[in-house]
Amino acid sequence: MVACESQGGLDRLSLLSFLIVDIVKAILVIWGSLTKGSEGVIHVRGFIMSIKDSMRGFVGTLDFVQDPFYVAVTKDSAYAYASFYYAGQLAQIKTSTGDFKIFDVGKDPLDVAVSESGRVVYVANRGSGTISVVDTDRNEKRDIVVEGGPSYVELSRDERYLYVVNRFEFELLVVDVARENVVRKVSISGLANGIAVNPHRPEIYLTISGVLMLVNTETWTVERIPIAEGASAITLDKAGGYAYIASHVLRGKTIEGRVLKFDISNREFKSVVVGANLSGIALSNDSRLAFITDNFNDKVFAVSTETLKVEREFAVGNEPKGVAISRYSGFVFVCNSQGRSMTVFDPAA
Repeated sequence: MVACESQGGLDRLSLLSFLIVDIVKAILVIWGSLTKGSEGVIHVRGFIMSIKDSMRGFVGTLDFVQDPFYVAVTKDSAYAYASFYYAGQLAQIKTSTGDFKIFDVGKDPLDVAVSESGRVVYVANRGSGTISVVDTDRNEKRDIVVEGGPSYVELSRDERYLYVVNRFEFELLVVDVARENVVRKVSISGLANGIAVNPHRPEIYLTISGVLMLVNTETWTVERIPIAEGASAITLDKAGGYAYIASHVLRGKTIEGRVLKFDISNREFKSVVVGANLSGIALSNDSRLAFITDNFNDKVFAVSTETLKVEREFAVGNEPKGVAISRYSGFVFVCNSQGRSMTVFDPAA
């Protein structure tokens, strides 16, 4: 009898606790939506926090009023930056708490690149033909006019140059970061869907449907290597020895996803069928796993870079696209491009 009464008391206490938490969340939502910082930058609160992981950073779901497309994480993992294509905005997300603030950038922003210091963020604005340069310390933004449709960006190893895929003009642009102007154009004869810079070789890699293009940054010569159709995002391991590519092809009425592993020295490919419409790709800090977004199945696949076998699957939001990894915590940041949210999860949990 005593045990039954005790259990009932616990149930009532649990219910009361949940009600209190919901009330606090509601108050914080209202407070967060009304709080503004300097120069019109809106500060909003993220709420879903795992107690177990709170010392390592925010995990859970960040809800936005717009759809995030691409994401990049600073070297010190203090912040993540996400582009909002339809809103023309950039979010600065504090990884320890999930708090974020919004910057206005150009029209139709896509890819994001962050300086090693984390202070400067570059955003490719495909709709306005500009690169937004955001100084996050000063809350300032200026634009570099490049015309065309800048879509994907990567910084050079020394950060002297920003490499820009000018998708509609079929060209690779080289932007001098200090002078903030275009100093070179390289014809790439195709719609590029991704870009990566080798950390140890003078090479840039571009994915075009059916072609992997290698651009030598010393001679500016171009090498074209046939690959599977539908190649999209590309990333390299830390040693610069292998490239990993997310791709998809149409097989009759079915879309088949493929992960490609490219041996840069030997110019050899391996591939594995994974999921359907693969979109984004990022490597774990030890380069042992590739995390690939599948925006048909609303999943992230963790694929072994050694065996090319799927080790785990993670359910995320609606139509995941861009993905990035925190260097500090190893957490995975996923932009749900039609879900108005970002999923942050610990792959080791």
